[in-house]
Amino acid sequence: MSEINNFKEEENESRMKVIAQNGNTGEHYDFIKNKDPQDLRSELFDDVVNKTLEELKVLLITKGKEYRRNNNVYHNFEQGSKIKGLTPEKILDGFLLKHEISISDITNDLEKGVLPTQEKVEEKFNDNIIYLIIKKAMIIDRIKSSQL
Repeated sequence: MSEINNFKEEENESRMKVIAQNGNTGEHYDFIKNKDPQDLRSELFDDVVNKTLEELKVLLITKGKEYRRNNNVYHNFEQGSKIKGLTPEKILDGFLLKHEISISDITNDLEKGVLPTQEKVEEKFNDNIIYLIIKKAMIIDRIKSSQL
């Protein structure tokens, strides 16, 4: 347990040195020294979840309006379906695959020690989540339509 405490102290000291090197006294970062690293991770997780959900709402509404035609939210997928002879959901899978490959590339780069930018992570994961939400809505729409 003392090894963990020593590591925490060394990590905090290292952070404070970086802050000082950047011309900052670090006074407003004193709260970090007194926080449990697990609490900080938990707060970061909560922040990522909240920020992502807010961004997704905005993106789904603004992008949804851009891609609608004749008030049809699934226009692109239905047109693709007619052209390719596949279900709209399969067309959506093609769009989704591009984003899944990007996320896989990020994961592979991590194994090589290459970190992506936070902006890239935000973009790729948000795009992936958006396509999953669209697909979920599309399938639920199909279920509800079949019950009429």
